[in-house]
Amino acid sequence: MVWHEVFRVRSYETDPHARASVPSLCHYLQEAAGNHARDLGVSVEHLAEADLTWVLSRLHVVLDRQPAWREDVHLHTWPTGENGLYAYRAFLLQTADGTVWGRATSAWLLMHRTRRRPVRIPPMIREIRLPDRPSPLPEAFERLTAPEAFTRRQSYQVHYADLDMNQHLNNVRYIAWALDGIAPVLEPDYRLAELEIQFRAEATLGDAVVAESLDVAPAPRPVVAHRLSHAETDRDLALARSVWEPRA
Repeated sequence: MVWHEVFRVRSYETDPHARASVPSLCHYLQEAAGNHARDLGVSVEHLAEADLTWVLSRLHVVLDRQPAWREDVHLHTWPTGENGLYAYRAFLLQTADGTVWGRATSAWLLMHRTRRRPVRIPPMIREIRLPDRPSPLPEAFERLTAPEAFTRRQSYQVHYADLDMNQHLNNVRYIAWALDGIAPVLEPDYRLAELEIQFRAEATLGDAVVAESLDVAPAPRPVVAHRLSHAETDRDLALARSVWEPRA
C-alpha cells in the first residue's frame, strides 16, 4: 500500500544551482501518484470509462534540501483517506540510505470530464485499504487568501505544450509560473523551503494568465504570497504561499 519509486535527477530538471528544481520535484510527485493509482486500479485510465478523472486541488511541500544533478530521489507515496469530496495522499522524499529530506501532502478531487464538475468519492475508492502510516504533514489545509495588492506581475499564455491529459494547464506549470517572478530575486541567497498551493479554476489553451507575488515577511526567512488569475475575467486560478531559507 506504500508505493516506492526512484527518480534520477536529469540535467534538464535542474535549476541554475545544479539542483533539482521545485517544479521538477513536483513532477515526480505527480508521476508517482499516478503510477500508484494505476496499481490500485483507480488511475485516470480506469476512471475514463465513468467519464471521471483526478484533479489536484491542494498541495503542501516542505523541503530540507534539493537533490543534486544525477542524484537518486527515493519517493514513497500512499493514500491517507478521504472526506467524501477530497482524497488525500502523502509523500516522503528520501536519499538512498533512507534519510528524509522532503515531505508533502495533497488533496485530490474527482471531476466529471464532460460536465467539468467535481463528484463525490465513490465506494470503489473509499474502500481502498489504507496503510497504517500517518501523513508526514497536516491535512487540514488552511484556506489561502490573496492580498489586496501585489508588487510583481508577469503575464503568460497557455500553449499546447502546457496542457495535461485533462486538456487544461498542467498543475506544475501553475507552480513554475508562480515561482518565476520571485525565484530570480531570492534564489541567489535563498532556497525554497516550503510551498503551499491551492488550485481554484482551470486554464485552457489560449488563455492569458497573470502571475503576481508580494513579499509578506522579510528576511531571514522570507515569505511570499502568490496569485495566478485569468487575465480577462480576473478569476483566481491558484493561490500559493512560499517560504524561503538562507542557502547553507
